[in-house]
Order: sequence, then C-alpha cells, then structure tokens
Amino acid sequence: MSDLSHFKGVAVSAPNLTDITDEQTSSHTEHIIKTDLNKLAGYFKESFLKTYQTYPNETDTSELYALYPREFLSACDAKIKELSNFLGFNPKHRSITITLKDESGQVQAVATRRLRDEAGKIIDGKKWIRAQGSINSFIATKFKGDDEAVFIAEGLGEIGIFELLKSDYVAFQNAGEMAKFEFSDQAERITSALKGKIVYCFVDNDEAEQRGADSLYPIIGQVAKELYEVKFKDKPKGYDLRDLITELSHTHAGEIMKDNLKPIKQRGKAGERLLDAIANEIDRVKVRI
Repeated sequence: MSDLSHFKGVAVSAPNLTDITDEQTSSHTEHIIKTDLNKLAGYFKESFLKTYQTYPNETDTSELYALYPREFLSACDAKIKELSNFLGFNPKHRSITITLKDESGQVQAVATRRLRDEAGKIIDGKKWIRAQGSINSFIATKFKGDDEAVFIAEGLGEIGIFELLKSDYVAFQNAGEMAKFEFSDQAERITSALKGKIVYCFVDNDEAEQRGADSLYPIIGQVAKELYEVKFKDKPKGYDLRDLITELSHTHAGEIMKDNLKPIKQRGKAGERLLDAIANEIDRVKVRI
C-alpha cells in the first residue's frame, strides 16, 4: 500500500503539535521550508495507516463476514493478500473500508461501511461514508482484456464481489453518477474497453437505480456486442447483488461447511455449485436500444 502517501486531503489522525508564539513564527517557517517533503509525506502515510489499517484483522472477521459471507469467500477461494488489495479496516468505527484505485494504482477514494457513536452503537443512515479527499465521481473499473463478459453495477460492496470473482467490471459509487456517465472524464476510456464485449448491468430493485441504468444503455449499447439488464426475481425493494450472494450463501452453507471439513484432495465442488446457483437465479432480460 505504498501509494497511500499520494492520497490527497484524506482525514488523518491529529498530529502532536505544540503552540507557536509570534516570536517563533519566522524561524518555524524557515524550518518548514527546509523540511524534506518526502519525509513529511511519510508522516502522513503513517498517520493514514493508523486510521485505515490494512485488512483483515483476525479479531474483527465478523465485520468481513457481515459484508461477504464466509461461504462465498470459500467458494471464491479468497486469499488474505487478495482481500487486502481493496479492503481495509477503520479501527475508530470498527468497520470495513473499501479503497478505490485507478488503473495506475493511485488511491481515488476510501469509504467506511458504517459509523459508530462514542458508545460503539452503529449510527443509522450512515453507510459507506467517504474519507475527506475522496473523489465521489470516480468509477472503479477492471479490464483484464481477455474476458468477453463485463459486469456493471452500482455500490461499493459490489466492487468486492467482482474482485473476488476475478471478473472485469465497471462499478459506480452511487446511482447519481450512473446518470451522469456521459459527462465523466472516464467515459471515453470505459466505452472503449466495452467495445465488442457482452455487458451485464445489475440493477438494484429501486427507481433511482433503474433511472441511472436507463441513462447508460444508449451509450453502452453503441459499443457493446450484447447488452443485458440483470433483474432479481420476485425480490423486495432495494434488493441487490450482494443480497443475492448472502441469501444463496446461507442456502448452501451446510454443504460448503461439510466440504471444507474434508482433506483438500477429497473436497467436492460445493463452492462451484454456489456460484452456479448465483448465475441460475439471475433473470437476464436483453436490453433493446
């Protein structure tokens, strides 16, 4: 995570500073000018890491499993090193964080899943709060180049799902940014990468998400080989891809746990069956442009 020192404006732990008197101002300013800027960046990086620790922390796995069920992680054969590429942990709020990086590896946004008050109680309505300096309009992407299929979704939790599935994806931080896609400075690069691809757009069961997706289709439909809107069968309002993953993980929990108790060479394909079930539950409706 050496690139974190480049993350501008992020909220960091308060440094231990002493008051400066008027008499000290001149000499203090001169001292700052002579300070090694690389060393100063190191201080900020250290302070950042105290606030957003590399995840996972063994004592806080419940937060990880609340976001991504352990059955799903097992099915994806998730490794600690892979999780640390995009997951972090905010010790102040005892919550998962997700870090978004651009194609060069530079951090563009950091979001904490949920906040807690001083008593440690989760604050309602405070979900996926961005750190100061985060770019809310940044669109997370991954294009390996050899995959024919590309997934599109809205939501920070979905980014982790696609990372775990090792899929190519385009993930918006919110539905409003989906609706403004044509004005994004990333639009040209993304549409170029989608040329000739089979694109699946996962749409949460709510009106704002549908409006955002509808605004994407005329743009993406011009370059994609095929374009599908993915809906969820008979699910409640607000239901999304992560809800489906959680539901099916619980359904297959017993089978996967029994399989994991066996020696590695004797294990069956319980994880693969979970992933197949996820695919089978998706109702694909081809989008007409």
